[in-house]
Amino acid sequence: DYLGAYGHTGGLSPNIDSIAENGVRFERAYAASNFTLASLTGVLTGRYGSATGVTGWDKGLTSDVPTLPEVLGLYGYRTAAFTTDAPSGFRPDYGLDRGFQHMEITPPPRNSPDGRFRGGTKEPVGTSAQTATSWLGTQPSDTPVFLMFHTRTAHFPFVVDPPEEGADPTGMRQLLWEAGQTEAAARPDQAMPGMAGGTAQEGIVEIQREDPLQTAVNRIGDAAVNVWKETYAEAVALMDKDVEAMMAAVRLRGRPTVVILVADHGESLNDHGELLHGDAFFDGVVNVPLLISVPGIGQKGSSRSALVSQVDIVPTVLDLVGAVAPAGIDGVSLTGVLNGNDES
Repeated sequence: DYLGAYGHTGGLSPNIDSIAENGVRFERAYAASNFTLASLTGVLTGRYGSATGVTGWDKGLTSDVPTLPEVLGLYGYRTAAFTTDAPSGFRPDYGLDRGFQHMEITPPPRNSPDGRFRGGTKEPVGTSAQTATSWLGTQPSDTPVFLMFHTRTAHFPFVVDPPEEGADPTGMRQLLWEAGQTEAAARPDQAMPGMAGGTAQEGIVEIQREDPLQTAVNRIGDAAVNVWKETYAEAVALMDKDVEAMMAAVRLRGRPTVVILVADHGESLNDHGELLHGDAFFDGVVNVPLLISVPGIGQKGSSRSALVSQVDIVPTVLDLVGAVAPAGIDGVSLTGVLNGNDES
């Protein structure tokens, strides 16, 4: 709802919109689940949680399930993954590093929601993508590469600065600024796997208290919801700068490149009484943006109404590069849909 490519008029996402203008926009793309770990598992394996077993934070990807970077590595691709150290499923703890010959999980920049407590001067926008762009710039131009960059810049708690005094009478910005501060201060040197689950950690963290943010929104009403949506929009605009940095590196490399932009999930923004994601499966959470740009394939700036899924990414990528997809996956190749030949 906050991307220009999907009809938003606020000018928040010019770099994401540019990918849509040079590729194909999918209107009915659905996430494999309603939270990061399970969705990214679907993106990387082409299988739903019913096949991988990854249906909660307490489970990770087992070694017998092939991943997209594993297959591409067999075809001579250099594979790499990049993200920031935060409560996310995209980490070795959950087996999602499998197949990546190089994976970097770096401290979040001060100029990002996850890094807002780090102190010091804020870095330039787009810094979250710096390790990914640097790695891409060192790869030989005659070697095929597969790079996955997972940005969390538009993720909860959305804000990068505390509110100015008196600027927000609802108090929502202050609550967002403080969210997780006590927990983070208690473990300054500890890495942050999603919720202490997966293949390398045991158990899950159970929430034992009422969410103060939801309580405040319920008490204050529409004014608090509007502030919540404002901060989300600001985070989307900041995240678009990560995409700008990434695409600049792609252009600098000067090679024909398949570009896929997809969200692991959306946010409810208080629709149906849910502020974020992970509880329900309403469209605000699971109907995600999916943009695919392939040189020479698909009419630029076109859209498709076909019902597609994150699990279709694996067979689509492998089809485009002439590789064989693993047997038994749930996804199907979207190359025909990209060409406008098959909307079924």
